[in-house]
Amino acid sequence: PEADFCIQEDSQVLLKMDPNARIKFSNMKCQCYLNCVLQDSERVKSNTLHYITSGAINKMFNLKIGSERLSMKVSFPKILDTNYDPEKPFYLNISNEQRAQIHQGNGEQLAGSCLQALAFRYAATMLAEEQQQKDS
Repeated sequence: PEADFCIQEDSQVLLKMDPNARIKFSNMKCQCYLNCVLQDSERVKSNTLHYITSGAINKMFNLKIGSERLSMKVSFPKILDTNYDPEKPFYLNISNEQRAQIHQGNGEQLAGSCLQALAFRYAATMLAEEQQQKDS
């Protein structure tokens, strides 16, 4: 699809002695293939493809307890409820139907996509405000 921005959560670090190295390597290859297909489609340009680290998402939405990441599907309703006002940093106007879809089968991916978009919007807004202050 055409997009102004395409945001992906950056893959985890691939360590030499990692017991999940094969899976992580396969995920990295998949991500590279996807990026190539997106850029080759001429609908998504290289300057519109952005990455956000898992750590940034974890920190923004308090998704980490110890070394474990909380379920985004489970955390998502609370994040929406605490950002009920359009003036809040992670406000998202979402219908009850869309909320219900997140509780179904692929809800983890849908919630993750929403959180990536919210985190990117927040970071982009902060950078724009910072640039505006420098310019004035």
